[in-house]
Amino acid sequence: MSNIEETPIITGQTIAEAEAVVDRAEAKADLAVSKAADKVENAAENAEIKAEKAADKIETEAKKTEAKAKNIVNKVIQEEKAAVAGFPIKFDLASQKPISQLSFQDILLWRNFYVTLAVFIMLHAAYILLEFYQFTVVTLVGRILQIQVIVCFLYIVGARFIKNASGSNQLPFSNFQVTKEHLQPYVDSLVDRFNLALTKYLDILLCKKPSKTIQFALVLQVVCWLGKKFSGFTFLFLLSEVALIAPFVYQWKQREIDALLEVAKKEINKQAEVVFSKLPPQVKDAFQTAKKKFE
Repeated sequence: MSNIEETPIITGQTIAEAEAVVDRAEAKADLAVSKAADKVENAAENAEIKAEKAADKIETEAKKTEAKAKNIVNKVIQEEKAAVAGFPIKFDLASQKPISQLSFQDILLWRNFYVTLAVFIMLHAAYILLEFYQFTVVTLVGRILQIQVIVCFLYIVGARFIKNASGSNQLPFSNFQVTKEHLQPYVDSLVDRFNLALTKYLDILLCKKPSKTIQFALVLQVVCWLGKKFSGFTFLFLLSEVALIAPFVYQWKQREIDALLEVAKKEINKQAEVVFSKLPPQVKDAFQTAKKKFE
């Protein structure tokens, strides 16, 4: 038997069905494209909305930050004005600088009122004991150490009695030690200040500014005159008084004092120049030679 291949018969119905399938496929494709376009458009709109919200948020935060910065600046300006116009010492505990951060300059400027007050009272007590009660430095130091020993002894005995224990009781500061790390900042500051003072003193000796040299000589004359009137300890006490009182008085009345100092400075410089102009030419030449030699 021979195999006879059957040829498919294409009819009008088959063509119509194929066309219908193609139409459905095209419709599905159009629908998918439309949905994809809608999704892309919605995503773009959402991204734009998010970007606008982010921009608004950033702008709002920037305005808040700017307002805070203005408030801080205004507060600082007000504090500076109050410090110049008002009383410079603050008495509330919150305004006191921590003891661990205090420097010698902070003590002189009363930045911790209670620490400076304690120093002020101790200076007066030492002066009264040494000057009016016939104490000497040796007896004063000895009495202070003696009081410390008695207080510590009573503390130890009282602690043992209360605890009913025979063991050793340590004081709160029994393990206190001074390390190099503690002293190094103060040593560095002291060395820097000493070198600065030495540089200024050498400038005075070398007459780099004749007016400064004459002013220094006048100050020494006043110191020598005061030395005849007061004892050495009294003179040091007066210096400490001035060091503790003058800075905050200057902060309190800074504008008035600056104006007076400016007038006094101009007058002193004027008189110093007059005195220097009347010196013999040999002395002037010696000053100028020394100045050029060490510059």
